[in-house]
Amino acid sequence: MRALWLVGLFVAGLAQADELAMPTKDDLRPDAPRVYIVKPGDTLWDIAARFFKDPHKWIKIWERNLYITNPDLIYPGQRIVLETVRKGGKETVRLRIERLRPKVVVKPVQRLEKPVQRALMVAAMQRQDFILSAEELAAAGYVLEGKDERIHFGAGDLIYVRLARPAKPGMLMDIFRPSRTLYHPETHKPVGVLVIHLGRAKLLDRTRDGIWHARIVESFAEIARGDRLQPAHPVVPRLEPRFLARHVEGRVLYIRDEATEAGQNQVIGVDLGLDAGLAPGTVLAVYRRGRKVEDVRSEKEVQLPEEKIAEVMVLVPQRRASIAIVTDSLEPLHVGDIVRSVAAR
Repeated sequence: MRALWLVGLFVAGLAQADELAMPTKDDLRPDAPRVYIVKPGDTLWDIAARFFKDPHKWIKIWERNLYITNPDLIYPGQRIVLETVRKGGKETVRLRIERLRPKVVVKPVQRLEKPVQRALMVAAMQRQDFILSAEELAAAGYVLEGKDERIHFGAGDLIYVRLARPAKPGMLMDIFRPSRTLYHPETHKPVGVLVIHLGRAKLLDRTRDGIWHARIVESFAEIARGDRLQPAHPVVPRLEPRFLARHVEGRVLYIRDEATEAGQNQVIGVDLGLDAGLAPGTVLAVYRRGRKVEDVRSEKEVQLPEEKIAEVMVLVPQRRASIAIVTDSLEPLHVGDIVRSVAAR
């Protein structure tokens, strides 16, 4: 903060030090304020011009009464008070500066969530893998053929598709390819089928024989005959953190691109979904079990405490699983790590 040692204005004894007389009410502007609060960028000249008709006449007296090294520097936030002084039957005016003193302000603690990089969030949601149940996969449509005889299709291409469910022209469809079945890391029971998001297509019209014309509007990878379709998940451009009111616990199921570990801004899958109350933006904490070690005193095996290693935010929840992005991590995440709900804060 720019500073000025403001000690006093127009102090006693100035008459002997300067040939100019002290200002009177006649020297004040009609609209002179009783109190002025210094703003950033103000100089002595600026402030004198707010009080006096002729600031040049009084600026010298002001400067003589200030023990300063640079008269153009002041403290923003200081209060300058206009006062009337009566002495020896004569009435003059002066400006008194109130010194700033520290103030203690008590406010409730407020925790601000760390911002998630918006570009990464939108990119992750646009190209989002899914974890579908066998029933959901069976109800998906598929790419029948392209307008020409190419092997693969991309953005802008016209394709023919068949759908198992009613649809309307203009609907956006996610195009995906089944990858592998995901199993729970502890029970080893199947949780769902991981499918790779390939792009999106817009339905144009339906022919009499039930075949739809569609236009690929976005592609993340090559699209082929037999790739599946389902109504597109909406992309939320801005996610706000949400916190579950109840306790839920699950596991990390997979890490995108078959990586062995995940860090901040990487995408993972968890075995919690809509059935557990998750929604876009739900915050989950990730924990790692402690190692089993031998107690040197008792010589018995001891389980060390688990430690929190990361937080993730749900991007797209499905019925029994969700895709999430790692928003904060202290250590790399692995498949099988524990995920739990986080209390509101």
